[in-house]
Amino acid sequence: MKWLIFSVFAVVALASCGGTGGRAERVDVPLSVTVTLAQGARSDCHQSGCVIHYRAVVIDQGSQPVYARDCVISGLDSSGRVIFQTPVALGFPAGGYTAQGSPFRGAGSLPKGISPHDALKLSKLSASCSAYVWHGTAPI
Repeated sequence: MKWLIFSVFAVVALASCGGTGGRAERVDVPLSVTVTLAQGARSDCHQSGCVIHYRAVVIDQGSQPVYARDCVISGLDSSGRVIFQTPVALGFPAGGYTAQGSPFRGAGSLPKGISPHDALKLSKLSASCSAYVWHGTAPI
């Protein structure tokens, strides 16, 4: 009997940890995404490369609250040429929440370093994100 009670408890506990009960759906809501260098591009360089720290602001240009997901940050040189592109997660895991008049603000580091040579050329950052709405419970 003890094993039966333990087994039922274990199954219930595992089922409650399994997921969020929600799903994200991409929607056609325009987002304005601004990213800036939080430090100089060469301020955090090591032998393995330079870590780029950024600040991000996402503004909902539509009329429905959304989560910014599937974001990509590009590093540009002074002529606007793309040096690198990398995906980033803002407001992980649900995404960066933004509603009209309530921007999402976040900061982070790019997921992988860039070479010191590319860091010398880095002039500014640009980004884009897709808008999503959550049906059910968004992950925390």
